Amino acid sequence: MAGKDESTIPGKLTAAGLDYKELCKRGIYIEEWPVAGSALRMCGWEGRLVKAWDDEQLVYVLKGYGPLFFTWDYGSSGHALLIVGFEAKMKKFKIYNPYNQFEVGTVDVEWATASQLREKLHKARWALQAWYG
Repeated sequence: MAGKDESTIPGKLTAAGLDYKELCKRGIYIEEWPVAGSALRMCGWEGRLVKAWDDEQLVYVLKGYGPLFFTWDYGSSGHALLIVGFEAKMKKFKIYNPYNQFEVGTVDVEWATASQLREKLHKARWALQAWYG
């Protein structure tokens, strides 16, 4: 991520009272999202709100706040995608899909049209988070 030092994440989460190693094993519980988000200087939008946005609004937020973290809660597990860009000529979003692996280089890069992205994102509850500073 441009301008963000990922090596500071463990310390910021620990300073906020969260156990970073435990989070890597189990993910972040819903009730921990505000604490983790604030510690990492992230802002967020409720899933119901973001689902109502049209494609232009998603691109606008991506340009102003990107990259965008889309997270799902499946009950027993969760997953996240990182939307890092939009290619206007192709009309596709660039997505990093980490498959819940925690080592560098294990990210799959995908391209999705707005309709493909919307189909994927609307299948489950999700939230949107972005860096703000």
